[in-house]
Amino acid sequence: MERDLRGELEEQEEKAMLSLSCIYFLKVASENPIVRVYMVDQNALGSMKKSLYFEELQMKFYPIPMDIENTFIGRNMEYLFRCMTGHESLDPRSIVSYRIVSRIADLLTGVEDTRYETLQGESAMDKLRELVAEEWKKKLQRETSNWEHLEKEISKENMRRKKRFNK
Repeated sequence: MERDLRGELEEQEEKAMLSLSCIYFLKVASENPIVRVYMVDQNALGSMKKSLYFEELQMKFYPIPMDIENTFIGRNMEYLFRCMTGHESLDPRSIVSYRIVSRIADLLTGVEDTRYETLQGESAMDKLRELVAEEWKKKLQRETSNWEHLEKEISKENMRRKKRFNK
C-alpha cells in the first residue's frame, strides 16, 4: 500500500483487491490457534500499524475498508493503541482512527468477531468485496442507531425540562 496509485484506477483496484485478499486470509487464519502464535509479535504490530497508516494516506476515498484490525492481530489493545501514537501514527480525525477506536470499544464490550466462510471460484473476489462492504455498512448502521436513540432520549428530556420550567 506504500505506492500512491490514486491517479491509476485499475492498478489501485488491483492493489485494493490484493490487500482485501491478504486481510481475508488473516481473518480466516485468526480462527486457528496454532497460527495465532505468529500474530502476537512486534513484526505483526509493525505490519498492522504500517498497513493502517498507508491505507489512511493512500486510500482515503476508497469505499471499502482494509480492516486488518478485525484479525487476531487487532484483538491486542496495546497494538491498537500504538497505531494511534508515535511515528507513522494515524490522524485522530480519520475514518481509519474511527475504526480503531470502534474496534477497541467492541473488544471492551465483548462484541464477537465475525466468522468467515471459505471463498472459492471465479466470483470469490466479487463476493469478498461485497462481504467487506456489507459488514462495514452494518457496523456503521449499528453505531449510528445508538446515537440516534441517545439523541431521541436527550430530546425527550429537554422537552420535559422546558415544560417544568414554563410552569
